[in-house]
Amino acid sequence: ARTGCYDVFARRWQGSHLEAAGAPALPPVVRAGTVVGTVASGTLLESGAVSSATLVVAGGHDHPLAASVVRRIDPTAIVDSLGTANLVYGETAVVAPRSDPYIAFSVPALGGPGVACLGVYEFAASLAPSRSNDAGNSLRAFLAAEEASGGPGDAQPILRALRQSLGIAAQHDNGEQAIDDPRTLLEAGCFYARRMLAAVRAAGTGSGRIYSVGGWARSKALLQLRASVLGVPLVTLDEEELTALGAALVARDAAGTEQPAPLRREAHI
Repeated sequence: ARTGCYDVFARRWQGSHLEAAGAPALPPVVRAGTVVGTVASGTLLESGAVSSATLVVAGGHDHPLAASVVRRIDPTAIVDSLGTANLVYGETAVVAPRSDPYIAFSVPALGGPGVACLGVYEFAASLAPSRSNDAGNSLRAFLAAEEASGGPGDAQPILRALRQSLGIAAQHDNGEQAIDDPRTLLEAGCFYARRMLAAVRAAGTGSGRIYSVGGWARSKALLQLRASVLGVPLVTLDEEELTALGAALVARDAAGTEQPAPLRREAHI
């Protein structure tokens, strides 16, 4: 979908777009979990880690694969995936094409009906100004805290931090210096997530529980800050490698083995 040449609503390549881009003939798109062959060559085969009978299975992008694990547990979940990027992920059966500046549309992670709604924010990059010297120490101290402390920053710095972190302003407003206060930058990311969440829900994903996952979700203080800005409780799962687990579950399903037991993970609010 990110090529701009694939119609996620009709589930087909757009010939005119491919021609305009000078693209070669592209293969059919298959859903996650489709067996596309076996290992034919390469280092893994030579090392004995796999055999010529090892299946090669279509997978997916890291954030949606992690989201697919959550939705196996809670099919109505909206996933707040906090890695290098912050991805707000939901799915809807509404398939009418529409446009929204805060979200993009793709095929659901496991290839089911409807569309996936994805809001994306460059979360880690937005914190770059606060990762050095005293600001970096302040950021690490906040993330390591058991609870968020202090009140919200002023509205103007938060909005300006948003513009800076998104690269909207080439220069700082009125020649002002870049914002490097960690609390302000974290709040800016949370406010942008609130806008993405509103757009995802407006697209028809429903009002399911919000699950925050990924490396940044290990910070209790950050999740408290996000919950206060989003205005809803956040749920976390006791699973540190959701993307790897998602890929493993896709492969398990593709192998067609015996009916698996329901997936369970302890959840915390």
